[in-house]
Amino acid sequence: MADRKLSIYGASRAALQKSQKEEAEKLIREWIKDLLGLDVGLDVHEALEDGVVLCSIVNTLVPGAVPKVNPAPKLAFKKMENVNNFLKACEKILWMPPTHLFDSRDLTEGKNLPKVYTCLLNVADIGRKKYGKATPTNSVRLPFQLPNWRDSKRLTVHNVQKLHEMLQEEEKKQKQEEIMAKFVRTASARTEKRKGREEEISEMKRKEQEAEEAERKEREEMERVRMERWLKEKEEYERQEKEREMREKEEQERKEREEKELQEKREKIAEEERSKEEQERKEREEREREEREQAEKLERERLIKEREEREERERIFREEAERLEKEEQEMLELEEREERERLLKEEAERSERENQERNERERVLEEQAKKEAEDQELAEKERTEREAEREREEIERRRREDERMEREEELKLEIERQRLEDERQEKARREKEEIERVEKEQREKREREENERVEKEQQEKEKREREESERVEKERREREEKERREREEREKKEKDEKERREREEREKK
Repeated sequence: MADRKLSIYGASRAALQKSQKEEAEKLIREWIKDLLGLDVGLDVHEALEDGVVLCSIVNTLVPGAVPKVNPAPKLAFKKMENVNNFLKACEKILWMPPTHLFDSRDLTEGKNLPKVYTCLLNVADIGRKKYGKATPTNSVRLPFQLPNWRDSKRLTVHNVQKLHEMLQEEEKKQKQEEIMAKFVRTASARTEKRKGREEEISEMKRKEQEAEEAERKEREEMERVRMERWLKEKEEYERQEKEREMREKEEQERKEREEKELQEKREKIAEEERSKEEQERKEREEREREEREQAEKLERERLIKEREEREERERIFREEAERLEKEEQEMLELEEREERERLLKEEAERSERENQERNERERVLEEQAKKEAEDQELAEKERTEREAEREREEIERRRREDERMEREEELKLEIERQRLEDERQEKARREKEEIERVEKEQREKREREENERVEKEQQEKEKREREESERVEKERREREEKERREREEREKKEKDEKERREREEREKK
């Protein structure tokens, strides 16, 4: 009953010093059930191994202490990450000293479960003292009142120091009570037995330290070997990368040379076609100029001939008009002479009337002659216009005929040029397709070789990793087997020693 009234830390130490593993597991099961409402079953180690329950405990005591929890992890490194997050929260948030913590391998590999249970019992005690959470035993209440940390805006250095001082004083008082109770309950025989067990524990700790040191050296050696192998692989990879870059550079230069040669060929062909087209254009212009000059010459000759004919017609018309006018003048003179003779015979009034009639007749004759001249001139003008219209129509017809012939010539030339252009484009397209096909085949070949090389390297790397993991697993199993044999030998030795001491005590009695 006195043991039940001890603090959780003192109870855990007493339980572990007496190797009462079942009692510690029972306390932890009860505490987890009270705190989380979770039944972890009989195998506490299996329930705590993945670290999820540990992170839930810390988050229940201090919400958000472990922000990232890997739920139901199956991979070993995920489990290790949960356990490490729990240990970091205990150290940085619960202010637990490193000596009260355990190593992640102590839990995952089951090397030192008593140390794990001791850490959990310490966490339970801190949860009751600091946060008022449930603990696995009905421990005595603290003789002082803790400050209300949840009402504070933040955790100051003064508050942390004060908390540490109060915890240290409480631990000192509890240790003094434990020591006094032990001195009252124990005798000199148990004192000697305790000293022998302490020596055995120190020996066990020394052996564990030596084993840890050997394991650390072995890990360092493995790390060194792995680093050397990694450096060699890195050098080989860099060398291969340089060779690949050189090959790619050479291939690029070759492609550039081929493209340059192909471009020069295309430019040469285009230059020849341009020169040929320029020559054809010059010949066509020369031919058109000659035809134009010939047409202009013929037009000038025709105009000169027409002008001469028109001048000749005008000359004939003037001569005929002069002749008619001369005849008319002679006729008029004869009539005047006859009229004068007749007028002499007639009266003065009649003479005047005749004069008027003669004037009237002269006017009419003049108007008639003028009208005839106008009609002839109009007819001549119409005939000239009709001839000029016919000549213009003939010129227009010839021009249209020439234009039609020129268009036909140009159409033929355009068709021929289009055919040559299509042939040239088809040839260039075939050349381009051939070049692309060759490049594609080369690129596929390079990619295939690169993929085969990468796959081969990946297979070799996986093989090496598999061999390394098998070797490490084998060494771990051998080490565990060795530790198991040492533990069995140690337990056997302890049992023999215990039997020997009991015989000695019986003999003394």
